[in-house]
Amino acid sequence: MSLLNPIPALILASVVLPALLLMYFLKLRRREVRIGSTLLWSRAVEDLQANTPFQRLRASWLLFLQLLLLLLLSGALARPILGQRKGSAAPRFILLMDVSASMAAAPVGSVSEGQVNPLRAASRLDRAKRASIEMLDRVGRSGEAAQAMVIAFASRARIVQPFTSDLRLVRAAVQSLDVLEEPGMLAAALRLAETHAGPENSGDEPTSVRTILLSDGRFADERMPTYAGGTIEYLSAAAGAEEEPDWSNIGLTFLAARRDERDPQQVDVLCGLLSTDAALRSVRLDAFIDDAPLDSQVVALEATEPDGPAEGLARLRFLNAAGGVLRLSIAQRDALATDNTVGLLLSPPTAASILIVHADEDSPDPYLMSVAAELPLYAVETWPAARFEAAQQSGESLRSASGDAFRVIIFDRVSPSRTPSAPTISFGARPPLAGLSLVPAEAEQPGRRVLSWSRQHPIMASVGLDTIAVADRRRISLPEQSGEALAIAQGGPIIALIEPRGGQRHLIVSFDLRQSNWPLHVSFAIFLQNAVDFLTDRGAADAGWMIRTGEAVNVRAARGAATVELTGPESRSMDVRGDGSVTLGPLSRVGVYRATGLPPEHTPVIANLLSETESDLRPVDEVRIGQEAAPAQSLDRSTPRELWPWLVAAALALLGIEWVVYLLRARTR
Repeated sequence: MSLLNPIPALILASVVLPALLLMYFLKLRRREVRIGSTLLWSRAVEDLQANTPFQRLRASWLLFLQLLLLLLLSGALARPILGQRKGSAAPRFILLMDVSASMAAAPVGSVSEGQVNPLRAASRLDRAKRASIEMLDRVGRSGEAAQAMVIAFASRARIVQPFTSDLRLVRAAVQSLDVLEEPGMLAAALRLAETHAGPENSGDEPTSVRTILLSDGRFADERMPTYAGGTIEYLSAAAGAEEEPDWSNIGLTFLAARRDERDPQQVDVLCGLLSTDAALRSVRLDAFIDDAPLDSQVVALEATEPDGPAEGLARLRFLNAAGGVLRLSIAQRDALATDNTVGLLLSPPTAASILIVHADEDSPDPYLMSVAAELPLYAVETWPAARFEAAQQSGESLRSASGDAFRVIIFDRVSPSRTPSAPTISFGARPPLAGLSLVPAEAEQPGRRVLSWSRQHPIMASVGLDTIAVADRRRISLPEQSGEALAIAQGGPIIALIEPRGGQRHLIVSFDLRQSNWPLHVSFAIFLQNAVDFLTDRGAADAGWMIRTGEAVNVRAARGAATVELTGPESRSMDVRGDGSVTLGPLSRVGVYRATGLPPEHTPVIANLLSETESDLRPVDEVRIGQEAAPAQSLDRSTPRELWPWLVAAALALLGIEWVVYLLRARTR
């Protein structure tokens, strides 16, 4: 505890307290009057004894109450505060305000149709804002030249108000904050705060900067954040034990969909749910396609840990040939409405284009063509090497006859002069990559056998090579950092994958298919299917399209588009780069966005939260920052609290008690 105004209080106490004691030491002086008897005037006799200026001080309740009353008034004038002020410099505050999606949580009884009723209960952000403003008001009443700044953060951090001694600007900055429907990332906010946590000038003495984190303590950082700016004070914005709880929530945290490889019209959907409502054992999940009802099912919820949230998994399977917007929604009112609905854009089943480049004087390998033609959902074209080189030299985009860009290029015994921008598969040839070459194997005997292969790699899954014989005597010499051998025969690697950093993936088969018995085995068809699926990311492409709030995604713009416009929960305009790509996001609101300037497979744009950390609204007892733990404190402990109002109230109560004691004493006389 410290005093903001000690000198006037000491002056008052040094004057008033001695005066009160002097009044009790002095005797009364009365004029003499003769009477017949003093038997009925016993008290008067006692008073008559006060003929000298001073008398012995006797115990008196009135004296005790009056002394205590004056002490309370003097203490109130001294303006005591709870908390020790460190140093003589003006206090400095950094307010880290969490505005992530979970800060919109409010007690279930105050939420109606996704909107918080301000008359019944406040959201977590409202409570944090109110506590911050009360703290600033107390600092302002202290009379000190305090400085404060405000940093707001969700998936990104930004300075809302730089350091200023005008606390009115700081209050306005806090009041202007709104919840962003994004996951919370604490590390970015701490890095930004570190740059402002030092002294104002290099010659100043080090001052203690109070870094106050107002949050619910749930963050999506992959690594534990650190902070070099001092100690973090964590003030929990979750409802306290005496308040109506605000953590009963159920949210959708995972969504994936893909089309069946054998029947592309069949769509399989997986949706994950998380619940922090201990009394909830199941929930209804409704599915819509283009806002038309599709399916409805009850999903069971089960806790995997004694103190953990309950989880559930929903599976849907339906026919869809035209694509559309798939939307899933839970029929349950809870503390957070942002995570109750998710969606994705289902594209109709279309064939991805594959280009096979062969020698000018020869036709493509018949075995390769027969297998490639049977790949489901792939359209195959063949180009002679001269046409391919001409397109490369002229800068012409490599597109199929239908206008679609080739998703993968297969080189049949042809080595291009320049590496294409698409993933490639090379048989009996190699792309011009640094450090990659085909060299004679040490084993000179024909009919080499495969010694081992990477059975765990997606390309080699279910591919059996134990009966394969290869007459081609070349092996693959791999780059040191970006190459991975997938199959090794006598003499060295014969199948390898090259993944240059920041570039496309390239699969190399060292031998000519005609010099092996592999095309006669079913494993070759499996290999080619796995390879094109892996190189084209077919699973991700067929899963539908969506983005998560707070994330930026690079996509191709529509041909000829200079800008991309998004309208919906928020509006955004983005310029298209010279290579035809554009960065979407980060978007701060969930929902469906109309888009102009994007191709049909990316229109509309659907943004989802899908965050376990934001849907888990349980209170957090501490926040780990580096090797230290910041324990949760109540919001009303955010600043030292002045005690003078309580002292004045106690003095008024004592004044009433003193008056009652005086009346009782006067009545008994």
